Amino acid sequence: MSEVKNFNIATDITISDLFIKLDTYLIEDIKAILNARHGDDSGVGYPCLITILAGMELLGFLLSGDKNCAFTFCWNELAKSNNKYKSDPLRKVLRQTIRNGIAHNYLAKSGVYVHYSSPEKHLLLVRDNGVNGLCISCEQFFNDFLVIYEDIKEYLIQHPEKAYLNELVKDLRSGQKHVDKYLNSLSFKSIDSGKVLTKTDLYGASGFGMEDGDTMDSRYISA
Repeated sequence: MSEVKNFNIATDITISDLFIKLDTYLIEDIKAILNARHGDDSGVGYPCLITILAGMELLGFLLSGDKNCAFTFCWNELAKSNNKYKSDPLRKVLRQTIRNGIAHNYLAKSGVYVHYSSPEKHLLLVRDNGVNGLCISCEQFFNDFLVIYEDIKEYLIQHPEKAYLNELVKDLRSGQKHVDKYLNSLSFKSIDSGKVLTKTDLYGASGFGMEDGDTMDSRYISA
């Protein structure tokens, strides 16, 4: 896998840097999840769906600069690409029933049946004991998402001025203050062994690339 910029320390982050990171983590992570199996050969549906939906929010924020409408903004791109998503009620199913259910309870709310594969069954009606539901195929949803991901990536790399990249980077870096506050707290000092990890410690076992600088070996660590 390719080396990606360490966003924790990189001073200049371009839209190409971002998509190299997303190609390496977001897209490859979803592919890995789709290939993962439990001992009984069942799939890993919820992590797959929440990762796709988080990716949609990120793309929507890049395009709109507004967290409040980021998901809807990306959903509209999905609807332009694929007629079966031209439905506000369906958007609410994915957002309210699936995304919010998994994010807050790690369980999708009632009404959906998640399958890791079976693309031919995606968005079909399910009826069980007289109760209706909706089948969601992780594989097909990812394939549909991947189409707009590649389109948006190509568009923003060609027109970087259209991306709200600075706003995204500012939001990502806002987490540093919480880390700094914890590292300066008594709770951290009470467990601190005094050892400080450097790039040498992280290389190989935890992932920095061979070259000095702000890149990392993405097989081992993300930042």
